[in-house]
Amino acid sequence: MAQVKDGDDPAVVTRTIVTATTDKKPKPRYTAGLLASRVTAARRLGPAGTFDKQICKKHRRLPPGLPVRPQGRRFRPSASDV
Repeated sequence: MAQVKDGDDPAVVTRTIVTATTDKKPKPRYTAGLLASRVTAARRLGPAGTFDKQICKKHRRLPPGLPVRPQGRRFRPSASDV
């Protein structure tokens, strides 16, 4: 399994999962760790479309609504991309 450089401690994520599964009134989303908190804060700073484009760029994906890659090939995720 791939490792994330400078990622949060797995124990932080584990605690968040336990909290999410045991809450009497679960929230739609839970933030696990410092990096996720930063991403959540960044998402609130600008338009949703801009944020989505940055995430797509980071993960080398096309934003929704753009069916063609710059090379002219249609984007079809493989099993390893999902």
